[in-house]
Amino acid sequence: MTVCGLISTYIQGEWGLAAPVAVTNIYWSTEWFNTKKITYPQITVTDFVSPIFERYKPAAGSLDMRHRDLFLINIWQKIRRGSSGTQEKENVEDMRREVGRILREGFTKNNWGGSLSPLRLALPLDDGIPRHQTDVEPRILRYELTLVATRDS
Repeated sequence: MTVCGLISTYIQGEWGLAAPVAVTNIYWSTEWFNTKKITYPQITVTDFVSPIFERYKPAAGSLDMRHRDLFLINIWQKIRRGSSGTQEKENVEDMRREVGRILREGFTKNNWGGSLSPLRLALPLDDGIPRHQTDVEPRILRYELTLVATRDS
């Protein structure tokens, strides 16, 4: 499984929201966006940039590399035709807050419990930047969270 897949699986396993944005009502993916699943709320995890490498010496005589990977977590919600968008706005806001909560609490709660191996730490850099597209059809609400993750080798 890819690191994006591990992050997505971790978030799904910690998801605590009920319908209409329960874990089973969301399309989870490691692709940018799936136009065939546009009727579902979507949460996607994708690579953002290549790793940044940093050398360090954890002990005398050794030289290790620390990788800092950046990932994007996008939360998508289509506004139904004829809808004011109020319910969809609430849904996307709830999903954004839930993803942030899971990532912030994950490290302190259980030190990831190995569920995000090989990552040592993964934290959001923001609370989600709105990237809504409501002036075109289909109208889509989207938040983009940037996640920084570190791993050693």
